[in-house]
Amino acid sequence: MTYETIQIVERPDRIGMITLNRPEKRNAISIRMRRELSACLEHWKNNDAVGVVILTGAGTAFTAVLI
Repeated sequence: MTYETIQIVERPDRIGMITLNRPEKRNAISIRMRRELSACLEHWKNNDAVGVVILTGAGTAFTAVLI
C-alpha cells in the first residue's frame, strides 16, 4: 500500500515501523495522516507478520501540535 504522509516498513523480525513523513511541517498530524495511520494500523492489526509497531518522525521533530 502506498501512503503520502507516512512511510512504512515491515521487518522480518515482526516489527512494523511507521515514519511520520511531513518534515517541512514538523510532522504535524493532518487529517490525511490520521487516515493513513489508521489504515496502516488496521491492516497490521490482522497481520501476523507484525507484532510490534515503532512510530518515529522524519527530520528534526517527532511531531508538532497545531493549535
